Amino acid sequence: MERQFEGDDDAELLADEVGHLSTEDEQLVAERTADAINHTLARLFLRLGPPPESTNGDFAPVSSSGGGSAL
Repeated sequence: MERQFEGDDDAELLADEVGHLSTEDEQLVAERTADAINHTLARLFLRLGPPPESTNGDFAPVSSSGGGSAL
């Protein structure tokens, strides 16, 4: 299923005999994919709304004894 974006005038992507896309088509796919991801994330964040108010605004960094995982 190919998703079409508004104003998308490009022809269908054409693969060669073994199914590889040309460099130009790969670039087009990458751009369309990035646009789709950005659009989807923007809609997700709009639906989620702002982060909730914290109940305790006093955040202090956790001190460490020199790195590694604390057990």
